[in-house]
Amino acid sequence: MSVSEESFPDTGVTVANLRIARTKGRFCNTIEDLRMHFLAIDNKSNPYKCEACGASTRWICTKCEVPLCVFTNRSWSGCKCVFLYHNELFFGLARTDYVMVLKRGWNEGENKTKREIEQELVNWRPPTEAMLERNARFIKRLQAELQAEI
Repeated sequence: MSVSEESFPDTGVTVANLRIARTKGRFCNTIEDLRMHFLAIDNKSNPYKCEACGASTRWICTKCEVPLCVFTNRSWSGCKCVFLYHNELFFGLARTDYVMVLKRGWNEGENKTKREIEQELVNWRPPTEAMLERNARFIKRLQAELQAEI
């Protein structure tokens, strides 16, 4: 039985949607990829919720079009959220993943309205360390399955 056939209702991540995220350039596999995402970080005037931790931030990765924390309480955070979001082992845990990967943004195959999606995001919570570790183990299994396909 392949990993993608197993039931993981809390992640919703499959080999197929991991493959799609890879082709869209979300993940940084080389230093050059990471450099390009860092160069795309821009400060905006309006605050948004960070994709990785949910805190209010004005920083956005313009390459991915997602808000990500660079500072925590006016102190440099080491760009922890930027690194997390662009790491394949974090896939399935971000706010947008909650909507798209877990199908919270869909109702019987149809896109929900922006208001309905915002109501769904109220239920999203930042991942705990245990969730991060469990998700990383699961993603590694999916990566092995993808590598076996090559």
